[in-house]
Amino acid sequence: MLTADDVLTAAHCIVPGTSAAAIFYGDAESALREFASVIRVHPNYQPFGSSGGQNAALNDVAIIQLQAAVPLPTVAILGSENPSGGEEIAIFGYGTDENGSFTFEDLRSGEMLISDVNATHVFAKFDGEGSNTCQGDSGGPAMVRRDGDAVIAGVTSSGVREDCLAGDISLFVNVAGDEVSSFIRQAVPDVSVR
Repeated sequence: MLTADDVLTAAHCIVPGTSAAAIFYGDAESALREFASVIRVHPNYQPFGSSGGQNAALNDVAIIQLQAAVPLPTVAILGSENPSGGEEIAIFGYGTDENGSFTFEDLRSGEMLISDVNATHVFAKFDGEGSNTCQGDSGGPAMVRRDGDAVIAGVTSSGVREDCLAGDISLFVNVAGDEVSSFIRQAVPDVSVR
């Protein structure tokens, strides 16, 4: 959550022509729902492109503005400072786990090390140990620490290997990149920036 009523996600999670959407929050057994009032997909979103020598979606971000505020914590986005290679990122998602199971009931988290950063993406190479992103994790945050606080540095976009196993490279949209940062700040003027 960028604010109490603005959610950051991946543009490819928004099916073209979508006219209604909702988010669910809370425990799976007692999840609450809040409908979207506006869905903004980055105007320069390109589902097929290239970045850092990898096939990549460009500007793969969207903002879902909710009809009413929800009582969830908000997180700042990284400002003009890019994250660094070798820095640890925390990843979160509901996607496929290491056993191939897929459920939207359990939010999972893990850590990865950034292998490279450019103006459009943050890259993290998976060596088979620890955590990785996979199908169903798209739109989730990649977070870094700044002055002790968690800050969104990227949005889960894609990976190189469909099976998400060793040798995969996870690609996260770099929210500090000029085009993406400008889009977020215009769509959500009161977003916190660190």
